[in-house]
Amino acid sequence: MSKESFDAYTKALQANNSALLENDKLAKKAATDNINFSVAIDDLNKILKDQEEALKDVGSPAYYEAISSMSDAVNQMLGVDVDTNFIAANLEKIK
Repeated sequence: MSKESFDAYTKALQANNSALLENDKLAKKAATDNINFSVAIDDLNKILKDQEEALKDVGSPAYYEAISSMSDAVNQMLGVDVDTNFIAANLEKIK
């Protein structure tokens, strides 16, 4: 995203949220967090689409690689440490 696009997005957030209106630092953080969340969702969706067959082959190296990639995307999205066991146990819910 270009600096101009980022600045415009930040200004839009401020215009729609009075708590951000007078706080540029918080608005920029909110914009960055929203963008990172969106990228992580896109990454997770791409993994689910691209690794659909691997995720059906439970126990295979490709399955574990896909689960690990999903774990990384969820960790980025939520900002918490979600391990591969959680992803595997909740795969159908995540899909």
